[in-house]
Amino acid sequence: MINVQGIVSQLMAIEQQPLTTVTQRISSANVSISAMGEVRAKLDAAYSAAAAMESSSMLTGKSVASADSTIAKATVSVAGQAGVGEVTIANTQLARAQRTTFSGFSSSSLAMGAGTGSLQITADPNSTLVTTGDTPFSVSIDLAGKTLAEIRNEINDHQDLVGKVTAALVNTGVGSNPWILQISGAGIGASATFTATLSADESVIGEITSTDAGETPGAGPTKDAAGTGARLARNAQAEFNGVVVQSESNNFSEAVPGLKVELLKESTAGTSLSVTDNRSELQGRIKQFASSLSDLLTRLRDLTKPGTADSKPGALAGNSGILSLTSQLLASYSQGIRLSEGRAWLNTDGTEALDANGNARPLSFSRLGVSITRQGLFTVDESALSSALSSDLGSRLLVGFSSSIKETLNAYRGSAGSVQSTIQTMQLNLSNLRNRQSDMQEKLERTRTTLLSRYAALDAKLTQMSQLNSSISNALASLSV
Repeated sequence: MINVQGIVSQLMAIEQQPLTTVTQRISSANVSISAMGEVRAKLDAAYSAAAAMESSSMLTGKSVASADSTIAKATVSVAGQAGVGEVTIANTQLARAQRTTFSGFSSSSLAMGAGTGSLQITADPNSTLVTTGDTPFSVSIDLAGKTLAEIRNEINDHQDLVGKVTAALVNTGVGSNPWILQISGAGIGASATFTATLSADESVIGEITSTDAGETPGAGPTKDAAGTGARLARNAQAEFNGVVVQSESNNFSEAVPGLKVELLKESTAGTSLSVTDNRSELQGRIKQFASSLSDLLTRLRDLTKPGTADSKPGALAGNSGILSLTSQLLASYSQGIRLSEGRAWLNTDGTEALDANGNARPLSFSRLGVSITRQGLFTVDESALSSALSSDLGSRLLVGFSSSIKETLNAYRGSAGSVQSTIQTMQLNLSNLRNRQSDMQEKLERTRTTLLSRYAALDAKLTQMSQLNSSISNALASLSV
């Protein structure tokens, strides 16, 4: 009798209007939260750039380069002590280990004869081959009945000699007695010394050695085994800026203040080291700072723009907090830079820039070539920036400085900043809207069910009444007949 679905649909369209409003508010809240997330990301990037620009470790850092890295290389150990400029290195001499040799052996595999013969290897307490607290070593290797190879192995395997000296066999390929027994110290430097003395009668080594005479243990020819002489242990040495400096290793930690230098090759001409500060690094970081700040301000301008007849408003139009951020950043720019520890920069006439109370005045960003356009964007005049950093101003900046812009960014950014706090408030409101949406949807569903039930019952009643009316009409018609 009636269109139940049509009537209910029209009634529900009216009932759903509050839900539509809440759904629109949820969509708007999602857009705003997303926009605030963009702001937070660009805030973090701008703050990171500002912090990098003002980093004390970067500002006070120095770097060093070698003109010939095959001769010497260097690293900065204490930046505050390293002086900017050139360091000359000449007449480099590498540290070396002691090496004592015994030559004239005809074979490495022929066993020596029976009799009296020994190789004595010792070190005194002052030798750096002796570990502090250890007993100085003194080892006697019996030669009788052993091959040269076995003697070498016994030296290398002896528990008192491991890590202190090593033995090696060398075949020179010259003459009928080409073999050499070579004993080398494990450490370098003039104090890494030991003594090696070979003593044997003819019955022990007569058939496998030459008959060279002489007896200078550990240094020159030794009885029945001509030593080619000892290569003495020695320190590394070089002239640093004309001053001769020695080291027991090839590393010099105190030859040049603030630098660690390693010699790699012996050279009379030597090389030079160039120590530089971080002016070029600072220049790059100032440019990155200006670029990051421009990105932030550009996005803030787009998000807060008011709507017009031809365009929609920005996602954060009218947001007082974001509008305040823009104005505070511009105000912080106008406050400039302050040198650390209350130091003053110099006016163009060379006098210190002080206020009426004798306190250091802040440095304008424009002195560094950093300015703001009419559109509120930061730009950098690279020529002006380079000129400023190469002057006395650059030296003063490298000691340390700070800016109000970094402090402003820090107040808004990060997990504790006001932007994140605003996002959390928005998310809470969004959650409440979604709960409200869910409640309204449940209520609407109950209303729909009730309306369908009532109008279905009315339809059934009307149908019943129609049928009854038809029956009565039929009955009356029959009576009249």
